[in-house]
Amino acid sequence: MIKNILSEVVDEKGIPTEAHTKLETARELVLDDKAFYKLHLLFLLQKGIKEAERAELLALRINRFSREEALYWISRILHFGKTQEKWAIKGL
Repeated sequence: MIKNILSEVVDEKGIPTEAHTKLETARELVLDDKAFYKLHLLFLLQKGIKEAERAELLALRINRFSREEALYWISRILHFGKTQEKWAIKGL
């Protein structure tokens, strides 16, 4: 799913950067906002998941998010206190 998210990365002109092909060899990856927020959310949530199938399902759901949806959930997890964090994590 990470490669799928990276395959959608475009530069400021809207041209695909082919970031998914550079995942294994690049020292740095240039991401657009949408990919950054999706990956950020995925990495925030995956630490509590032990089953590969659940992690994959979570990644599939996150991959369908828009930039705004991913940013919304990140904000709920990071900036609204422990109660909202737990609610957001359970919601996802």
